[in-house]
Amino acid sequence: MTAVEKLMTKDPVHITVPNTRKEALTLFVTSHKTGMPVVNKDNEVVGIITRKMIFQKPKEVQLALLMEWDPPTVSPTADVQKAAKIMTERGIYHLPVVKNKSLVGIITATDLLKAVLEKGIKTPVESYISRPCV
Repeated sequence: MTAVEKLMTKDPVHITVPNTRKEALTLFVTSHKTGMPVVNKDNEVVGIITRKMIFQKPKEVQLALLMEWDPPTVSPTADVQKAAKIMTERGIYHLPVVKNKSLVGIITATDLLKAVLEKGIKTPVESYISRPCV
């Protein structure tokens, strides 16, 4: 078993609510990220925002109306397989890692792929795909 905390990015780039589209875009550009957790003043995860969400509503200014509220999260001690399952079932690429309600990290699809490469897994990727790619 590999714990999420071994693969996650600690102290990830995040944004607080209330906030604006402009601030989120600035963070995306300066951090070279495509998604980030949204936290409240107590550092509790309340949502997630991605570049795609921002571009889907080009006239909306308020972050609270752009983001996805109450995203799935995972514990740092959870098995990586649990994180991968949540991500594939929900079709997401960013999963906040939470301990005692506070944001402590993020695990991404890229992190999971790096783990596969490091393990030298030779099984064809097609055997892991649960739905057809079209």
